[in-house]
Amino acid sequence: MNTTTVPFESWFSRQYASPRHCFLCGSNFNAGEGTREHIFPQWLLNKFQLRGQTIGLLNESRFAYNQSVIPCCNICNNEHLSGLEQIIKNGVENGCQYFVDEVPKLAIYQWCQLIFYKWLYKETFLRADIRNPASAHIVDKANFSSMALNHLLLRSIDKKIEYDGFFPGSIFICQVKTGLDVFKNFDYLDAVPEQCMMIRLGEIGIVAVLADGNLQEILYEKNFEPYLNHQLAPLQFKNLFAECLYRQHIFLDPFEYEISNISEDTLTVKQQLKKDFKGNVYGQWNANDYATLMSQIFGGDANEYKVKGGHPCFLFDKDGHFKNRQFEDDGTIK
Repeated sequence: MNTTTVPFESWFSRQYASPRHCFLCGSNFNAGEGTREHIFPQWLLNKFQLRGQTIGLLNESRFAYNQSVIPCCNICNNEHLSGLEQIIKNGVENGCQYFVDEVPKLAIYQWCQLIFYKWLYKETFLRADIRNPASAHIVDKANFSSMALNHLLLRSIDKKIEYDGFFPGSIFICQVKTGLDVFKNFDYLDAVPEQCMMIRLGEIGIVAVLADGNLQEILYEKNFEPYLNHQLAPLQFKNLFAECLYRQHIFLDPFEYEISNISEDTLTVKQQLKKDFKGNVYGQWNANDYATLMSQIFGGDANEYKVKGGHPCFLFDKDGHFKNRQFEDDGTIK
């Protein structure tokens, strides 16, 4: 690793549950000097009429979209983040095919990582029991510290980070059917331990696996083709998320990272295999565990999602052909 006079720790400069530190660059500001960064940008809240809606938190409580803000400095908000938001907004406004063809993959990854990280950061401020001011925060200091790599990768928004010969995650973009109720054309789910999230933006559906070194995208290309080559009902799109999520659940992370060429504004990240890593990258697929996951995502009893000799999927009919489901279809595997 190259020697440098710039302390590497400065790239991780951030404070736990601090209203006067920027969530991105970590800079300190006095009361009234910073800005409030919306977790979901205002253009998205307006487009999908989410201001009166709520979202589920890690402790299964509900929180209003329009109150979901975190502290941010003026420079990050008005320069770095606004530029990224404009790229994503323009892509969404121009439809799915434009989004796939014209929006840079890195920008999509950065935006997904941003949404994922901002929600966890917000939950460092929120009490697990809102009625008890002495209760623990939903995200404690230990879990916050474990997000250091996410934060480093997020700094590619305001710094120059070169990924040496690899891409940090897998991104899947699907065309999804839309309904008449605007707010029903939006959906968001994430899984923190697995570093996996999905977001549905009208006809654009994105599943992002944030820390697999692009392996799902590479190794399971054929498996995902039916999802990527058909217009999906929301139910089917969520099924893709379930598959990606479970694969990350059994992911035996083989990677470690080397940081080099560090300066005040740049660094290089190199991904390499752990020296002691042996065996398969993914563990054994367990039908019972997957059935439990499906019941958690779609509801119902786990036994309903047990399929002899395979695993349940809303994508196909009983003969193995793609099933053209309607927007409101809630599915059945019985």
